[in-house]
Amino acid sequence: MTGRLQRIPGRAATISRRLGAAARERQVRERLIRLPPPPADTRTISLVVVSREGRDRLARLLPALWRTLRPGVQILVVDVGGDRPTRRYLSGQRDVELIEVPGNLPPAAAVNAGADRATGDLLCLLNDELEPLTPRWLERMRGALTGDVGVVGAQLVHPRQALLSGSRRDLTVQHRGIAFVPVPGEVPRAEHLRQPRPALGGTVVEVAAVSGAALLLERRTWAELGGLDEGYVHGAADVDLCWRVRRTGRRVVVVDDVVLLHHGRAARRLDEAAARAGLQAPDWRRFAALHGAEVTRAVALDRLTGRRVLTRAAYRAVVLPAPGAGAHGNADRLARALRGLGWSASVPAGRAVPDAADLVVVAGPGLDPAPLRRPGRAVAAWVRGGGGEAAGTAGRVWEEVVAAAAPAVAAAVLRDALVAGDADSRFQTTGRLRTY
Repeated sequence: MTGRLQRIPGRAATISRRLGAAARERQVRERLIRLPPPPADTRTISLVVVSREGRDRLARLLPALWRTLRPGVQILVVDVGGDRPTRRYLSGQRDVELIEVPGNLPPAAAVNAGADRATGDLLCLLNDELEPLTPRWLERMRGALTGDVGVVGAQLVHPRQALLSGSRRDLTVQHRGIAFVPVPGEVPRAEHLRQPRPALGGTVVEVAAVSGAALLLERRTWAELGGLDEGYVHGAADVDLCWRVRRTGRRVVVVDDVVLLHHGRAARRLDEAAARAGLQAPDWRRFAALHGAEVTRAVALDRLTGRRVLTRAAYRAVVLPAPGAGAHGNADRLARALRGLGWSASVPAGRAVPDAADLVVVAGPGLDPAPLRRPGRAVAAWVRGGGGEAAGTAGRVWEEVVAAAAPAVAAAVLRDALVAGDADSRFQTTGRLRTY
């Protein structure tokens, strides 16, 4: 009895949380309904949905498509494995073309099979677990596919759970694009950008990649790149496609006002997620072999320049005061100047340097750089004047020595030296003295 009584407050909190989520969903839907109409555009669209034993999922998706799409969109459903309930359901649906492929066909190959039948100017890949919330969502994605934009994605949101459900993922954003996370000594890792609530307001955000669950691009771009790489079996094919689009000089973006519920993801257990990650490991090794060096260099430059489009991880610098009067003040001023570049820069209370630091700058001569070194880390010295002060750095192997009175000038020189460096993001020169 006691245990049952103890569960009552928790159950009440769950119900209260669910009621709050219902109100938030109403607010999101109302804001989306009030959106101004998308710009007029005559480009036609083909939509490819791959489904495996997906009768129930399609029964939710297709009515949502007919509510939110205007006539004229070509809808292609690729049925993997020839599922009878799916075939029976689709046989009675209007404006849907069924493509049957063998059950052993990998997802990337199934998508390619559907795309081969597409006739539209634009091609949209769509997961059968989705349910669009935004009216005319596909037209809004189309409106963003202009200029140098090569791929457009959307916000994918966990749906509101039932009142008595134990899940805590009510309307949290499962995907607002994909970013690369730097990993010391390895190829940066691709991760979904998540947040507590959908971002609305019409913003178009540039990202490293978007999920193939909702992805729009020109069909001629698709043909130019040869579609999805069928060497990927369980994952990474969408990131690979986006990276190849980026190679052509085009950008990848997410349209915030395009919101789609992503059913099923919130309920998957951690052990299932771990199993999926294990299945995908060979795919990410393939991605690393094909693009690893290029991605590593591009992510490093993204961090160094402070753009942070490919990654959200700021370049991390630590400024150490050298022994001497005024050294702490100088270190603080240089750290502020480095933060002005979009970096993360700090002055530790002692001499301890975090392992994650990408750059250590000693503000003044007198410290030995050797103990500060780690693989992938650069070590530099900043001296405010030349002559005797710069001479204090002699005999020590620094990647860079900058003699500049102004901290802002010193910060810019350090950044430019790193940008000009090699693929490991180290300085191009060793022991060079730059005076400004």
